[in-house]
Amino acid sequence: MNDHEELAEKYHKLFQDYTRIKAQHAVLKKAVLKSLQDLDLLTFHNQRLTKRIENLQNQASSKSGGSWLVGGGTVKKELEKSQSSLEAATIDLQTKIEENEKLHQQLYEINALYPRHVTELQGKIQALEKQNQDLQLDVERAGVANEDTITLIRKEKEATEKELGMIRDVLAG
Repeated sequence: MNDHEELAEKYHKLFQDYTRIKAQHAVLKKAVLKSLQDLDLLTFHNQRLTKRIENLQNQASSKSGGSWLVGGGTVKKELEKSQSSLEAATIDLQTKIEENEKLHQQLYEINALYPRHVTELQGKIQALEKQNQDLQLDVERAGVANEDTITLIRKEKEATEKELGMIRDVLAG
């Protein structure tokens, strides 16, 4: 009976591990998708800012010397602002790319381990179920053996009582 409880406990633990790993897999998958969306958004903004800077540079270079100097201050300030925005976006994009790579690596590792772990857990479950069946058979056999022993002891008791009765009759008579 104790082995049966241990098997049930092992089975329960294996099932909990399986459920936990499955949940982790789903969470990491969502995180990777979110990171990919963020990466796409940052790439879009980066391209937009790059085009804007190119346009500003083209405008600045196409202006003549005198008119560029008059309006050049605002263009230069806007260009510097755009460049600093681009640098910040590039740094943010690089950070997101690195984070995305880490998430991809974690997802790859989990995807590599997941089928093997599931197969391993299923093997353990099958082994525990087989062991459970064997123990159940042992319990049934032990019950039958106990019944046979009880019947034999009762027969011996009856025979002993008969013999005792005969001896008492001989002593009394």
